Amino acid sequence: MQVRSQGFGFWYPSLEVWQWRRTLSYWIAVTFFEGSIFFTISSFAYCYAEELGMAKDALTKWGYVGGAINFIVCTYLMCVETINLTADRKLSTEFIGKLVGKDSSASSEEETTDVQEAPEGEPSTGSDEAGLGEGQGRRASSAERFYLNPFRAKQALRNLKRLGAGPWPYFASLIYLLGCGIFTVGIVGLFLDFCTFLSGDALAWTQLVSFELGSLMFLGGGVMECLENEVFCKRHPCSKHETTFQGRLSAVCNTAGSLVFVTGATLGFVPGWDYEANFSYFLGSLLFALGSGVQIVMWKDEQFGLAFLAVLNAKGPPQIVLPEDAETIQEGFRV
Repeated sequence: MQVRSQGFGFWYPSLEVWQWRRTLSYWIAVTFFEGSIFFTISSFAYCYAEELGMAKDALTKWGYVGGAINFIVCTYLMCVETINLTADRKLSTEFIGKLVGKDSSASSEEETTDVQEAPEGEPSTGSDEAGLGEGQGRRASSAERFYLNPFRAKQALRNLKRLGAGPWPYFASLIYLLGCGIFTVGIVGLFLDFCTFLSGDALAWTQLVSFELGSLMFLGGGVMECLENEVFCKRHPCSKHETTFQGRLSAVCNTAGSLVFVTGATLGFVPGWDYEANFSYFLGSLLFALGSGVQIVMWKDEQFGLAFLAVLNAKGPPQIVLPEDAETIQEGFRV
């Protein structure tokens, strides 16, 4: 069911939920920024690798390793956040009801919709002992369950659809994660010079193809972030949720950085163009650093959706609700 009036109280019904999303988005933004810095330094160092002497491996290969680890952590947390995205309208309605001195528990059952229903086929546990019905038990069991598997696509898309968020946040997160994994294969190949069972040509082609495919997946994730933030729309908003300038700027930087990465990976296939390829990676990493820096600013502004989950960004921080205004605000929580 489509959900309307998605304000701050809808997405953050309790202090624990706010703290959880604040912490998760912080590490997403920070690991993205740190990974971008690692890639920026190492890509530039690769342009002058022969002049680095004993520091060559530390400034090039191991810098790529640090960047890859940070990117994998970042994209994994993005998937976890989208898969476990929930909201609680009932708690918000009850809070407003207390402000106006009314018992809204009965009306909230009629006027609100439980957006956290259990997936079909999952048994309820402990519902009979608690005096809950079968359907209520399934919803309670599902609400308490936390998913760590980043490939639970059905669960993620189901939650996003019920919350009116659309599929792009999960698609962007997943394709970023897969791109990081493929790109890491090429990075591992940088350390396999000693392998005797792989020819030099096979190892080189493995690296080139991995970098190309990984960069293309980065580009796909960036385009999906642009779709989520309505970058290609002439008029805003052109969907059911608003977007912010910071979100659009970060999405554009990520997409541009991915496009430059694709350019660098493609130039790697051309003999004698190693400098140009590495310099392209350097420019792309700078754009990633800019995009992640914008996301840190968004986090400080409590836009915890960052560039991939725009529905969490538009409503801003919580506002003080006066008792005389509570009756009006209560109408906004009704479906």
